[in-house]
Amino acid sequence: MRKVLGLIFILSFTFGVGFEYPVLYESPRVLGMGGVDLAIGGLPFSLFSNPAGLSRMDRGFTVYLLNPSLEISSDAVRFIQDVENIQNSQNKEIQLVDLIKSYRGKVFRLGFSDFSFVGFRGVRFSFGFGALGLFRADGVLHQGFTSEGILETELNLFYGAIGGFAINFGNLKVGFGLKNVKRHGFFKKYYASDFLNPSFNVSKKLKEVFSDSSFDFGLIYQFEELPLEPSFGLSITNISDLNLGEFVIPQTINLGFALRPHLPLVKETTLGLDLIDLTKRLGNDTDLGKRTRFGVELKIWDNWFSTFILRAGIMNANYTAGLEFRLALFTIGFSTYAEEVGAYAGQDSSRRYSLFATLGW
Repeated sequence: MRKVLGLIFILSFTFGVGFEYPVLYESPRVLGMGGVDLAIGGLPFSLFSNPAGLSRMDRGFTVYLLNPSLEISSDAVRFIQDVENIQNSQNKEIQLVDLIKSYRGKVFRLGFSDFSFVGFRGVRFSFGFGALGLFRADGVLHQGFTSEGILETELNLFYGAIGGFAINFGNLKVGFGLKNVKRHGFFKKYYASDFLNPSFNVSKKLKEVFSDSSFDFGLIYQFEELPLEPSFGLSITNISDLNLGEFVIPQTINLGFALRPHLPLVKETTLGLDLIDLTKRLGNDTDLGKRTRFGVELKIWDNWFSTFILRAGIMNANYTAGLEFRLALFTIGFSTYAEEVGAYAGQDSSRRYSLFATLGW
């Protein structure tokens, strides 16, 4: 019985495995807008997509003392609830087997992150530095009688420093970034014999450490004198690849386009369209749908005391949505998106939900 309970515990907290693209960090704010950011910028998270966006931050200092977020997949939520329902059952073993069968092939995600940041935007130069800490657990359940085993997992703990600066040449913004990241983690397939082994220990595996650095370069050009203020963004991220053991993020070339139409009753409106990974180095597929993103942001109001923002978009042929509310120095928000774990957009999506908060200005 103790071994069965141990298996339930592992399955509950060891959640992808498959065709999901390798990503270090994506802000819940950006994901709520369809993952669009290349030609927009203005937030610290430009360090991960296009460092030229630092030149669009608010004038003066931008400081995030704390910026935590929590992410979980919809299948993981249902699975945990079902596991709790069988905790007090007298037929735990039988119900656990049935539970695994019902969730076979489902991808689970549980993650927690914090990206604290200090940045400054001047007339000509802008810069920013951030500290990233991120834990991410992904996994998929299998039938258990094949070479795939019962549980295929990917556990990752990332931490490191990210910095960058941007130069404003008028309509043209140019940015450079640098990441230095360490990773503790592993990929593994588990079989029934693993959970029956008394020496089984996940923590020993997490002691492996991988470290690497990569550079980023980006441009944003905005036609400020034209209606709708169109802008174009181009970035080359993870130059020379970010190699963290089994987790490798290849160098990608990305292109974005944005408009800023003026709508009544809305403080500010932004539309964006991004095409990531033009050279198709992410994953093993060449699907354009997984690389095309569209998003809209409606800043309903924004003043010195409070801000309210609505976001929506299309990513991996699935909807995204988000909202954000700021009161003085405290911000709270929610976003949802669907990551594609299949070979093409719309084949096998994993719905994710994120809560985030920020203490800063």
